[in-house]
Amino acid sequence: MDDLNRRPDSSPLPLTGLRVLDVSIWVQGPLAAMMLADLGADVIKVEKPGVGDFARGAKTIFGRSQELPGGKALMFEIANRNKRGVGIDLDHPRGREAFYRLVQKSDAFVTNLHPRSLEEFGIDRTALTGVNPQLIYAQATGYGSAGPAALDPCQDTTGMARSGFMFNAPSSDGAPTYQVGTLSDVLSATMLAFAVVTALLNRERWGTALGAMCSQLSAMMWLQYYSIAQFANSGQAFVPHDRKNAANPLVNIYRCKDDKWIACGMFLSQRLVRNEFCEVLGVPRLANDKRFEDDQGRNRHNRELILELESAFVEKKPLVLGSSVATERLLGITGQQYGRPDQ
Repeated sequence: MDDLNRRPDSSPLPLTGLRVLDVSIWVQGPLAAMMLADLGADVIKVEKPGVGDFARGAKTIFGRSQELPGGKALMFEIANRNKRGVGIDLDHPRGREAFYRLVQKSDAFVTNLHPRSLEEFGIDRTALTGVNPQLIYAQATGYGSAGPAALDPCQDTTGMARSGFMFNAPSSDGAPTYQVGTLSDVLSATMLAFAVVTALLNRERWGTALGAMCSQLSAMMWLQYYSIAQFANSGQAFVPHDRKNAANPLVNIYRCKDDKWIACGMFLSQRLVRNEFCEVLGVPRLANDKRFEDDQGRNRHNRELILELESAFVEKKPLVLGSSVATERLLGITGQQYGRPDQ
């Protein structure tokens, strides 16, 4: 919880001078509060004495150790930097009174506790905005605040599953897969932090303290917004990407000679194949191949083109691909130069 709230030139960060109370556990809530701390807010993490955030006790996750030197836990440390901490027993009347005094002097409150726990501790939205009407109350949930699943327990896996995201990268037999790395927690936390900043701006401009909420379900559905829009408007669903059968071989991943991989993202190319592209790969004959001259043709003959490109890339190393004058011209033609292949 080191204080890194100032830039090297000592100018204040955007949220400097604002106080945020963090009553959250594991990853989703703590990460949202940490992002506000990174932006300069004075974040005070409130934990139950003798218990603390459950992430402090995480020993292993998915078979990987979470233990750091000095008895610290990786899961806790990476979601709680730049915060101050205090132990308050919200079950005790005096502890609750002390917490309410902090609420009176705070700008925002962040939590991912279950709604029943919030009511039991006396820290639900009605209670806290009664103490401080200008408080931004921010709540991270699993499936939202309304509907039949609003009170269902949720964890990163189930939030991801309910959104349908697991079918974006299915296993070879078509079964859904869990993408390790707490993606639902991370994305919903990021969106909640964004909502808090927006609510703070609204309060400053218009004087109204809005609530802020984000669920794992809504965040993971937002991540798939293009796929959802495609199906909702056309009745057609995108199929999961298969590099051996990519609909557009120019938006694909290929193995190179040194067993490293190169990603192509030329989805706007009307022609395959600029002469420069073929020159770099050493397959100039493809430049005038009628099968691949437009997107429709590349889709009809995708497997043939994939085999051609696989054979060409496997003879190249990314470093070599990034070192020719032809590649410099190619990068300028096919899109913005976000990063050269050799970087």
